[in-house]
Amino acid sequence: MFLKNYWYPVALAKQVSDRPLSVTLCGEAIALYRDGKGQIHALSDRCVHRGAALSGGWVENDCLVCPYHGWQYDTQGHCRKIPANTEQQRIPFAAKVPHYEATERYGLVWLFYGDLPEAERPPLPPLPEYDDPAWRTVQGEVTYTTHYTRVTENLMDFAHAPFTHSGSFGAASDPLIEPYKVEQLPEGLRAQTQFTKSAYRGIWKLFNRSDAPRTVTTTITLYMPCIVRTETDLGNGFRFIGYGANLPIDAETTKTFWLTVRTFFTGAWADGDTVRRSLKIIEEDKRIVETQRPKMIPLDDRSETHVAADALQIGYRNLLRQARDRGWAIADFKVADQELVPAAK
Repeated sequence: MFLKNYWYPVALAKQVSDRPLSVTLCGEAIALYRDGKGQIHALSDRCVHRGAALSGGWVENDCLVCPYHGWQYDTQGHCRKIPANTEQQRIPFAAKVPHYEATERYGLVWLFYGDLPEAERPPLPPLPEYDDPAWRTVQGEVTYTTHYTRVTENLMDFAHAPFTHSGSFGAASDPLIEPYKVEQLPEGLRAQTQFTKSAYRGIWKLFNRSDAPRTVTTTITLYMPCIVRTETDLGNGFRFIGYGANLPIDAETTKTFWLTVRTFFTGAWADGDTVRRSLKIIEEDKRIVETQRPKMIPLDDRSETHVAADALQIGYRNLLRQARDRGWAIADFKVADQELVPAAK
């Protein structure tokens, strides 16, 4: 199940230029490009003439040119030129492709996917620290072979850290999660708890040279339908935020654009260490999440059992059901032989 009427991340901003880039969102191929002023635009990546990929073309006079017959589409998806036509021949009314509202924020390109009027659309999932000089940011991307709901739910799971992440920050000696309150937000959910992390390793030893585990406070915020912010207070003014922005590619593929922002070691010299730590944690998650069955989290059956530590995930499933019941659900698709086909149930 995919959901419309939300903002989705589709690319790193640095990947988009005046050379068209093809991305896939909820099974739909979309072409991204920058115009002469550097503004990003997004059109369906399929020419209405003979179905060629527009991303294989080029940009001319701020229009996207199809590489097959040279049809030119403006930033709103309207065909403005058909080279094979004479001056007396009109461009067909149907010669247009869907376009998507695109914006650039936090080093990412976001598309609004849906049909809500602008005044009714949710805001972009916030990350104000990205532009704050007191914080240092690194970012990257990783692809999971599973449904976006599994990836999203994993990012908000307090109880898996002592086991899945025992090789990085999880303390297997203390897996207890005290009952916590889930706060309902206009755009999602928030919860906070304390948990035990393993002793600091590597350059993080500069915080505390003790080999004993320590208690930290973590706050997780979900922005529907698939953005998760995890903020950890390490004490003494040291704060660390992980921001996972998930792109549902198709029913079996999710791309996660990850950002980490920190108030410590804010020089470029520490970025490599942050990237290595982030990728290690991601790989620990990936190893587990890609084995989960079914690939999409079940919403209407009782095939999975819940406990108190799952309160945040239970809330997420409730919000998914509510969005579906509002009529915002669209069928999952997978990409096969460059055609969209319904995903196997």
